[in-house]
Amino acid sequence: MSKQFTPPQEPATVGSQGQVPDRRQGPGSRLKHAPCRDFVYKAHPARWGKVGDKLLPLLSMIRFEPGLNGVDRYGSPDLAIVAAKRKGWIIIPHEVVPNGGYSRQHAVEKGSLHCSIWEQPIQVGGRPKWRRDPEGYIAFLEFLVAEGIVPLPEPEILEDLEEMTVERLRTLADRKNPSPRRENDARTALELIRKAHQEAKDRAANEHVAYDGPQFATPASPVAETDDKPKGKR
Repeated sequence: MSKQFTPPQEPATVGSQGQVPDRRQGPGSRLKHAPCRDFVYKAHPARWGKVGDKLLPLLSMIRFEPGLNGVDRYGSPDLAIVAAKRKGWIIIPHEVVPNGGYSRQHAVEKGSLHCSIWEQPIQVGGRPKWRRDPEGYIAFLEFLVAEGIVPLPEPEILEDLEEMTVERLRTLADRKNPSPRRENDARTALELIRKAHQEAKDRAANEHVAYDGPQFATPASPVAETDDKPKGKR
């Protein structure tokens, strides 16, 4: 694949240094996080939202958990991927990120944990915690959009999203114990959506091509029927 995402050097991608498990260590020295299988990201043209302070695609994932969500009992995601594509999902291949893709494997007490390169499992005082790089993840989402791997949203999608956000604001305002933070986030999201909606409408207007095919003649007006037969021969 020719298009590849290059993670920024500063700040460093926090999970890019996932290591091969040291099997000489006992289980007690490993992370206490729950194990989970590898995954592949997927994006849907209708799923956009506020990420940080930008409107970006909201990625989901297919975990290679045997027997779940279309993954077969051996852990193969092939059927799950086919089913997702039929529903309009776009599969984000690991090859868009060089040097091993966008996931890393970490040893935990009961097996292996797979997470993105923008996450790193750590342990603080015996408790499982996470260290994250939101700026790096946002840069990845922007790359997906800039390269056309995830297409820009259509005006109709943004119109629906705008209506849902307005309704969310009404719901938040009607609560007995309103949350200023959530209301502010919803208002910011609405501004981003409305701006993107206008940009999408402008793109659609510029991309419109007038019909230049064959011209169809206007149907002639119907002619009233007349009875020209002699009366004697009726």
